[in-house]
Amino acid sequence: PEIQNIEALLANLRTMHQISDTVKTIFVQSLAFRNSLATDDRARNMYQVKTFIDHHFADPNLLLNDVAAKANLSPNYFSAVFSEEFGESFKDYLTGLRMDRAKELLLTTNLKCSEIANQSGYNDAHYFSHVFRKNVGLPPQQFRQQTQAKV
Repeated sequence: PEIQNIEALLANLRTMHQISDTVKTIFVQSLAFRNSLATDDRARNMYQVKTFIDHHFADPNLLLNDVAAKANLSPNYFSAVFSEEFGESFKDYLTGLRMDRAKELLLTTNLKCSEIANQSGYNDAHYFSHVFRKNVGLPPQQFRQQTQAKV
């Protein structure tokens, strides 16, 4: 925006020092403007990908590589950008969504743990129980019993 009227800016230049300073200023402002657009595009792209994750977290085949490809980023760069944008890793975010879904199903249904595992994005009920215990502090059945006993 500062260089909208470039002709007027250039017409007032008289010395090499003024030209040099003006060229540096234009260059720095152009880079800053470009970076602000890139940051906005990157953030918008990441929020679109996050929405995709929110809608597909129950798919057990949802993998970092696939989500990174959807964002047109390498898996390593996607991981770094995701963590920077949202304050947690892709894996932690995905696990959190899955655990929230599992807790909701444990509290509101009588489904078996294997069915809850499947609806939460896990093919293997034993692995689901391991992840649940690690994140919640209790095995799924004990979580259900304790919570229902409080009600």
